Amino acid sequence: MAVTGGLIYRGIWKSSKRFGPFPKLAVAGILGFAVGKASYVGTCRNKFQQLGLEGGPGSGPWSRRGPSGRGHRSCHHVFEDCKKKDQVAPAGEA
Repeated sequence: MAVTGGLIYRGIWKSSKRFGPFPKLAVAGILGFAVGKASYVGTCRNKFQQLGLEGGPGSGPWSRRGPSGRGHRSCHHVFEDCKKKDQVAPAGEA
């Protein structure tokens, strides 16, 4: 927003006759916010993985992946393949 304000102040970009510099400053602020959030996604994912939360937000019991995070939906039975995978997995891993 500061760069946009500077460009408008120096006359490189012209402000709107009706609304002044505010629409361009608002768009610059929204775009800056979106780019900042998008650039932080990888860091946030890594922090959740370090905490042991495999999927981070949205991977809880009400997500599509289910509470175990292994693709089970809300079924109450366990297939033989899943039992084998659970036996092979280390004891500390959920």
